[in-house]
Amino acid sequence: MRLGVVILLRPTGGPACFALVPLCVLFFAPARTAKAQDADFDECEVRVREQPGDLASYECFAQLPRKNNRWEEAVRRLEAHLARDPENQLARFALGGLESSRAQDRAEPLLREAAEGLAKQGRRVEAVRARLTLSVFLQIRGRDDDSEAELTRAAQVAEGAADRVLLARVWNVQGRQASRRGDYGRSWQLFRQSEAVIFPDGPPAMQAFCLSMLGFLSATLDRPQQALAFYRREIEVLRGSGDRWSEARALVNVATQATNLWERGELPREEALLAARQALDTALAVSARDVVGWAHRNLGRL
Repeated sequence: MRLGVVILLRPTGGPACFALVPLCVLFFAPARTAKAQDADFDECEVRVREQPGDLASYECFAQLPRKNNRWEEAVRRLEAHLARDPENQLARFALGGLESSRAQDRAEPLLREAAEGLAKQGRRVEAVRARLTLSVFLQIRGRDDDSEAELTRAAQVAEGAADRVLLARVWNVQGRQASRRGDYGRSWQLFRQSEAVIFPDGPPAMQAFCLSMLGFLSATLDRPQQALAFYRREIEVLRGSGDRWSEARALVNVATQATNLWERGELPREEALLAARQALDTALAVSARDVVGWAHRNLGRL
């Protein structure tokens, strides 16, 4: 899985929606003891020792804060691996992805150096992924030209590969950029292309992002029933991967569309209320304060 942040999108003339940006996902679990949480990080260390050439071994550290909220410990562990081996580009990529999910400035040089280093090592797939993560980070920072340049470089490499999932990663980022430009038709086409590749067996993080954006596009085009269906599918994916942090945001999107449908007389109020309360309960459980506010807004509409 990859690192991910959630951003607020606003369909034209409609309520805001949350969309998962393809940077990480895992799970914000109930509180556990510090000793148990340390054991989780130690399991990642074991994975690194056993499979030092596998990106997933290092992403293990970056995913754990979604379970235990120990972001600084994840950073410390990955920095330690880089200190031991400054040429460890897999650790650098994982650290850059982790820092991008925390909106840290240092994410940019980490991801840029990782992309270049991985390319020199002949690790084409990981290099493309690092460049795509950098592209999204720059896009979120409002540096659209720089973001487009990184996306173009990533696409050129991906298009020369036989890896369809890698190409779908590019389509996901291109689709998000098209959406930002207001080219919803092109965005829809790209995400549907991606959906055809990554379902049913693709990476859950990619699946969740794709469905989140298809839900957003449906909401933007005033198709609340369709949006509701996509967001519900997203929730199924997130529950399968255990990512309650992102699930809270998807639940708010479900509640928003359910409330829209109730206002149109197309859904029972009880169903919309249930969705709104479930979104609020989940947001409170994972301390997603921004989502709590939107969940209260939906309840206020009902």
